Amino acid sequence: MVLNKYVKLIISLVAVSAIIVRIMVPEIKIDATILILVGIAVLPWIASAIESLELPGGFKVQLRTQSEVDTTDTSTPAPENEPKRITPSIPEDAQVTMLVPDSYSDKAVKLTPVETIVGFIVTNAVILPYASFTVPLLLLGLINVLLWMTITPLYLWRFQRVDQPSQLIVSTFALGVWAFAIGGPFQYLDWYEPLYGALALLIYTLLGPFLVR
Repeated sequence: MVLNKYVKLIISLVAVSAIIVRIMVPEIKIDATILILVGIAVLPWIASAIESLELPGGFKVQLRTQSEVDTTDTSTPAPENEPKRITPSIPEDAQVTMLVPDSYSDKAVKLTPVETIVGFIVTNAVILPYASFTVPLLLLGLINVLLWMTITPLYLWRFQRVDQPSQLIVSTFALGVWAFAIGGPFQYLDWYEPLYGALALLIYTLLGPFLVR
């Protein structure tokens, strides 16, 4: 304890000062008194190694060891009915993980299936120009959209380890909205305008994060 160290230091300094005073006075010789003072100066530092010290003249000093002080229970006993408090021991190398909720921007990013959107753009650019006249471009394009909407939740679940149903559903329909904004097969509809696709994408992107936890 810090207090015990200060007490030891003070005792030692007082004893050493007394020794210096006796030595500086010529008529004082080194006798049993100085030896006793030396013993007192050293005593506090070796108190844990000795139990008692008997000085000349029958003067006896007995010190308690630190273990005896620590084992003395000075606290009042707890009532029998009071529940015991148990403090769990945590290893020093243990890692504590705190779950922090995703922010709005984090949710918006997670809900955008970038990989499957890129896949749709590539297949849309490859398939539509080579469609035969027997297969309507609108139908072929819709099949392509539905194909990637089916792949999206499977991809997120298998490779991205997404198991939250709401996120899987919102991300799946996000691909359809992106396809509508890009144009894809919807550009062959008479009423379609690029502005409609842009507005749909903007609204869905803003509302999507509110649909998941």
